[in-house]
Amino acid sequence: MKLILTSVVALSLWSSSCMADTKHTTHLVVVSWYGKHWSGRHTSNGERFNPRMLTAASKTLPMGTRVLVKNGSKTVIVRINDRGPYVRGRSLDLSEAAAVRLGIRKQGVAKVSMKIVNAP
Repeated sequence: MKLILTSVVALSLWSSSCMADTKHTTHLVVVSWYGKHWSGRHTSNGERFNPRMLTAASKTLPMGTRVLVKNGSKTVIVRINDRGPYVRGRSLDLSEAAAVRLGIRKQGVAKVSMKIVNAP
Protein backbone atom coordinates (compact mmCIF):
# COMPACT_ATOMS: atom_id res chain seq x y z
CA MET A 1 0.00 0.00 0.00
CA LYS A 2 2.85 2.36 0.86
CA LEU A 3 4.44 1.67 -2.55
CA ILE A 4 1.19 2.47 -4.35
CA LEU A 5 0.75 5.71 -2.41
CA THR A 6 4.36 6.71 -3.09
CA SER A 7 3.88 5.97 -6.80
CA VAL A 8 0.69 8.06 -6.97
CA VAL A 9 2.37 11.01 -5.22
CA ALA A 10 5.43 10.77 -7.50
CA LEU A 11 3.25 10.60 -10.63
CA SER A 12 1.22 13.59 -9.44
CA LEU A 13 4.36 15.64 -8.80
CA TRP A 14 5.83 14.62 -12.17
CA SER A 15 2.67 15.56 -14.11
CA SER A 16 2.43 18.89 -12.25
CA SER A 17 6.03 19.72 -13.10
CA CYS A 18 5.47 18.76 -16.76
CA MET A 19 2.43 21.04 -16.87
CA ALA A 20 4.47 23.87 -15.34
CA ASP A 21 7.21 23.41 -17.95
CA THR A 22 4.66 23.29 -20.76
CA LYS A 23 2.81 26.41 -19.58
CA HIS A 24 5.66 28.72 -20.53
CA THR A 25 6.63 26.92 -23.73
CA THR A 26 5.34 27.49 -27.24
CA HIS A 27 4.82 24.30 -29.24
CA LEU A 28 4.42 23.83 -32.99
CA VAL A 29 1.49 21.47 -33.49
CA VAL A 30 -0.90 20.26 -36.16
CA VAL A 31 -4.55 21.15 -35.63
CA SER A 32 -7.84 20.48 -37.39
CA TRP A 33 -11.38 21.69 -36.74
CA TYR A 34 -14.88 20.36 -36.33
CA GLY A 35 -18.16 22.19 -36.75
CA LYS A 36 -21.86 22.08 -37.49
CA HIS A 37 -22.11 18.29 -37.82
CA TRP A 38 -21.28 17.99 -34.10
CA SER A 39 -23.42 20.95 -33.00
CA GLY A 40 -25.56 20.20 -29.96
CA ARG A 41 -23.83 16.93 -29.11
CA HIS A 42 -22.35 16.51 -25.67
CA THR A 43 -18.61 17.13 -25.33
CA SER A 44 -16.44 15.13 -22.94
CA ASN A 45 -17.00 17.62 -20.14
CA GLY A 46 -20.79 17.35 -20.52
CA GLU A 47 -21.60 20.66 -22.18
CA ARG A 48 -23.17 20.82 -25.61
CA PHE A 49 -20.82 21.57 -28.49
CA ASN A 50 -21.37 24.95 -30.12
CA PRO A 51 -19.26 25.54 -33.25
CA ARG A 52 -19.56 29.31 -32.69
CA MET A 53 -17.75 29.17 -29.33
CA LEU A 54 -13.96 29.35 -29.03
CA THR A 55 -13.30 25.84 -27.77
CA ALA A 56 -11.07 22.90 -28.62
CA ALA A 57 -10.54 19.20 -28.00
CA SER A 58 -7.28 17.79 -26.64
CA LYS A 59 -6.34 14.26 -25.68
CA THR A 60 -3.97 15.38 -22.91
CA LEU A 61 -4.71 18.88 -21.62
CA PRO A 62 -7.04 19.17 -18.60
CA MET A 63 -10.60 20.32 -19.17
CA GLY A 64 -10.88 24.08 -18.77
CA THR A 65 -7.31 24.79 -19.87
CA ARG A 66 -7.05 27.94 -21.96
CA VAL A 67 -4.65 27.76 -24.89
CA LEU A 68 -3.32 30.55 -27.10
CA VAL A 69 -3.21 29.31 -30.70
CA LYS A 70 -1.36 31.33 -33.35
CA ASN A 71 -1.33 30.99 -37.14
CA GLY A 72 0.96 33.67 -38.60
CA SER A 73 -0.36 36.98 -37.27
CA LYS A 74 -3.78 35.58 -36.33
CA THR A 75 -4.39 34.42 -32.77
CA VAL A 76 -7.22 32.98 -30.71
CA ILE A 77 -7.57 31.74 -27.14
CA VAL A 78 -9.60 28.52 -26.85
CA ARG A 79 -10.88 26.59 -23.86
CA ILE A 80 -10.44 22.81 -23.75
CA ASN A 81 -13.87 21.20 -23.34
CA ASP A 82 -13.59 17.93 -25.28
CA ARG A 83 -11.31 14.98 -26.00
CA GLY A 84 -9.69 14.39 -29.36
CA PRO A 85 -8.56 14.62 -32.09
CA TYR A 86 -8.40 10.94 -32.85
CA VAL A 87 -6.21 11.30 -35.93
CA ARG A 88 -2.52 10.51 -35.56
CA GLY A 89 -0.25 13.53 -35.56
CA ARG A 90 -2.87 16.10 -34.58
CA SER A 91 -2.81 17.87 -31.22
CA LEU A 92 -6.01 19.90 -31.15
CA ASP A 93 -9.43 19.87 -32.77
CA LEU A 94 -10.61 23.47 -32.86
CA SER A 95 -14.19 24.69 -33.04
CA GLU A 96 -15.24 26.13 -36.38
CA ALA A 97 -15.21 29.67 -34.93
CA ALA A 98 -11.59 29.25 -33.82
CA ALA A 99 -10.63 27.88 -37.25
CA VAL A 100 -12.24 30.88 -38.94
CA ARG A 101 -10.38 33.34 -36.70
CA LEU A 102 -7.10 31.59 -37.49
CA GLY A 103 -7.84 31.51 -41.23
CA ILE A 104 -7.63 27.71 -41.50
CA ARG A 105 -11.27 26.78 -42.11
CA LYS A 106 -10.86 26.13 -45.85
CA GLN A 107 -7.63 24.14 -45.58
CA GLY A 108 -8.96 22.08 -42.67
CA VAL A 109 -5.59 21.17 -41.15
CA ALA A 110 -2.68 23.48 -40.30
CA LYS A 111 0.58 23.68 -38.40
CA VAL A 112 0.24 26.38 -35.73
CA SER A 113 1.92 27.41 -32.51
CA MET A 114 0.18 26.90 -29.17
CA LYS A 115 0.91 27.97 -25.64
CA ILE A 116 -0.99 27.26 -22.45
CA VAL A 117 -2.39 30.50 -21.03
CA ASN A 118 -3.79 28.98 -17.84
CA ALA A 119 -4.71 25.58 -16.55
CA PRO A 120 -7.30 24.75 -13.89
